[in-house]
Amino acid sequence: MGKLVSVIIPVYNGEDYIQESVLSICNQTYDNIEIVIINDGSTDKTEKILDTLEKKDNRIKVFNRVNNGLIKTLNFGLDVANGDYIARMDADDICLPTRIEKQVNLLDSKPNLIACGAQFERFGSMSRISSLPLTSSYCKINLIFSTPFCHPLVLFRKNNFRYKLDYKYSEDYKFWCDLCSIGEFENLNEILLKYRTHNNQISIVNAKNQIRKQIEISKEMISKIDGIPNDIYPKQIEAYLNTSSFLNLDSGGKEIVKRNILYLLPFLFNKNILAIALIKTFKLSIKEWFLLILRILKWRNSNIKI
Repeated sequence: MGKLVSVIIPVYNGEDYIQESVLSICNQTYDNIEIVIINDGSTDKTEKILDTLEKKDNRIKVFNRVNNGLIKTLNFGLDVANGDYIARMDADDICLPTRIEKQVNLLDSKPNLIACGAQFERFGSMSRISSLPLTSSYCKINLIFSTPFCHPLVLFRKNNFRYKLDYKYSEDYKFWCDLCSIGEFENLNEILLKYRTHNNQISIVNAKNQIRKQIEISKEMISKIDGIPNDIYPKQIEAYLNTSSFLNLDSGGKEIVKRNILYLLPFLFNKNILAIALIKTFKLSIKEWFLLILRILKWRNSNIKI
């Protein structure tokens, strides 16, 4: 029997999808699991559904609590989990049957690995297959700007870190930034989760707040590189692009930086769609692309308050 895995599933008013989500964990090929479900004060039929599921599978442990919000709920799950490994899962997603088994095998084979994820497929209101960075070095390059993981698809070793209340909407990004100090990250290059997209999910409802928090965390991460001061964010990006940390990256690392900055540009430049369209239209080399980015940064700098 392998190490015990605690699967933490927070849920609030999840009656539409919670049963399908939980059953996708119950049907995993890896059997040594406990399923910790924290019902965060749901007002719909979630509690009733969970009660039925708990009676059918003794690996399921349901905690019904008053509403405390996602971060406190996640931390409660970490506190009560008994596993050597912690798996995150959301109440509206679907795990493929071999997800836990393949992630456990990876962590078991690499003692220096603290967390691992995998690729995922979006379905519902949009469809797309992810292309998350694979190696630890690429994951940590990505971490400078955003999370390198799909949060409900991460398996990590139990530790003393907790999600921080001050980072609401991007608590997972901050958690990985803290966790990276004690180990390596990897993503398996195969789809192990179906990620449901719908108009009520937290990442869509709070998209603007999430981006603002993401930029705040990214500013903290950039400030740790080669003495870059905690300045206006575009100035920090410009400084980073002139450091040896960036200049010495291979083409794959620079491509990760490029992709992240391209994603953030509309939020930095008041949604200057023309600039984005130009970048996407012309097939620039990485060097030419960054020179253009620097010109845009300098051109718009006086109008940026982030």
